[in-house]
Amino acid sequence: MVLGDPSQAVIEDAQTKKAYLVTAGQRFLDGVMVEAIRTDRVILDLQGERIELVR
Repeated sequence: MVLGDPSQAVIEDAQTKKAYLVTAGQRFLDGVMVEAIRTDRVILDLQGERIELVR
């Protein structure tokens, strides 16, 4: 994760091995919303389901 203004994170799709550079509020893939980027995790919203990716 890269903290700054705006904070950014790199998320890798485990199936395709494609990496995404994302910021909070951004949508990527099929409707996944980046809710927040913290120093130790990224919080995603996948069609109403909250998912936390931990470093």
